[in-house]
Amino acid sequence: MYHRVVTEKENSNCLSQDGIVVSKAVFEKQMRFLINRFNVLSLNEFIECIEERKTFRPNSCLVTFDDGWKDNYQNAYPLLKEMGIPATIFVTTDFVGENKLFWQERITGLLYGLHDALESDRDVSRYVLRDFPDMEIRRLLKCERDRLKEEISGYIRMLKGKANEEIEERIRRLAILAVKVKRNVDEESAFMDWDAIKVMAKNGISFGSHGKSHAILTRLGKCEIEKEALESRELIEKKLGVPVCSFSYPNGDYSEEIAEILRNSGYRVAFSADKGHHSIDDHPYKVRRINIHEDMTHNIPMFLARITGLW
Repeated sequence: MYHRVVTEKENSNCLSQDGIVVSKAVFEKQMRFLINRFNVLSLNEFIECIEERKTFRPNSCLVTFDDGWKDNYQNAYPLLKEMGIPATIFVTTDFVGENKLFWQERITGLLYGLHDALESDRDVSRYVLRDFPDMEIRRLLKCERDRLKEEISGYIRMLKGKANEEIEERIRRLAILAVKVKRNVDEESAFMDWDAIKVMAKNGISFGSHGKSHAILTRLGKCEIEKEALESRELIEKKLGVPVCSFSYPNGDYSEEIAEILRNSGYRVAFSADKGHHSIDDHPYKVRRINIHEDMTHNIPMFLARITGLW
């Protein structure tokens, strides 16, 4: 399970958490290793084995990406195409081609900007440390710069347990504060557009749904879950002209009820973020995956240990 593949220059300005980022150079080494040592399946081959109960060939694997970041097209796709590696990308349809970011990146950008403003201008403290009511933010903004990324990661992990309305309210207050200190974050298109997706779809890349809005499905009612599942699938099918049969749970969160809704919505498989390997006897709507990110897999021995389950 991949998310982002970035160049060295892009990484210096990347607002995403480290746990979803791999450098282009490391990704290339990993793909060359896979194509030489593993049987890399297409999505259709994977589904066929599950539905027809065909035993996977030894060392079979499936390469997937969540979210639909623009760097999947710019950095990962040329390497996948060169090596003939099939892959599946799960896109969040509300973000395709739009100048929008996920809330995690939005809040990270705002916090970095406010921290920099606080360090460079003592007068800013009257807006931040005196008037701003959120004690967690005040503590975070006073931490040392070299600890800021770690502190923001902890703050985001905490927010994942909050309701969407509360998260958006916190971002709204931060954005107002950022405007006051002239450190607002300009949102830009970080996700692929439909033209890029169509090019990839014609050249060995499969596409599935990652929901409509990237909302965590376990916090939604049945009608909202059905809307996320159906509207996203219908739009991808309309744009690409091919059936969409796979889904990836945002944040990896699912339940038995959600799995059943996806089955009734026409999906044949659904992918979680549960760590591990998948066999033909496992539940097709609870496919386990192994998340790959830079710090745990930056060389091939570590990568191999990770994908074979040693850590």
